[in-house]
Amino acid sequence: MDRDKRGVFEKSVCIMSNILIYISTGLLFVMLLLGIADVTGRYLFSRPITGTIEIFEVLMPGMVLLGLAYTQRMKAHVTVDLFISWLPSKPRSIIGFVTMLWALVMFGIMVWKGIELAFLYRQMGRVINNIDVPMYLPRLLVPLGALAICMVFLVDLMHYIREMRTNG
Repeated sequence: MDRDKRGVFEKSVCIMSNILIYISTGLLFVMLLLGIADVTGRYLFSRPITGTIEIFEVLMPGMVLLGLAYTQRMKAHVTVDLFISWLPSKPRSIIGFVTMLWALVMFGIMVWKGIELAFLYRQMGRVINNIDVPMYLPRLLVPLGALAICMVFLVDLMHYIREMRTNG
C-alpha cells in the first residue's frame, strides 16, 4: 500500500512496532554485555555477577515478546501456504482474514490473562530471588507484547477486508 494512503492507526502501529523492536534489540544487547561480563568475571576473576540467570529470565520474555509486532508487520513469521497458494485471491483473503481474526482473539486472551496475572503477582508482593525485582514488572511484558501484535493484527484485518472488497 502506498505510504501516503495509510491511515493514522496504521502509521501509529508502525511507529509503535519500530519502537518496540528497538527496545527488544536493546534488551538483547544488555543480555550480551551481561553474559560477557559474567563469563569474564567468573573465569578471569573468580567473581561471577550475582543474579545473572534471574536477570536473563526477566529480559528474555521482553526481548521475544516485544519483537512480535514488528515481525508480524514485516510478515517475517514462518508460514506454510502450500494448501492455499493455488486458491484464487478471494478465498485466500477470506482464509487470511479468518486466520488473523483467530490470532487476534488468542492474543487478546493473552493480554487479558497477562494483565490479570501481573496484578495478582503485584497483590501478592512476589519478588524475583537474588535481584529483588517485583515479579509483576516482567510479567507486564506479556500483555504489552500481545497488545502490540493485536494492533498489527487489526491492521492486517483491515487489509484483508480491502482485498476481499476489491476481489469480490
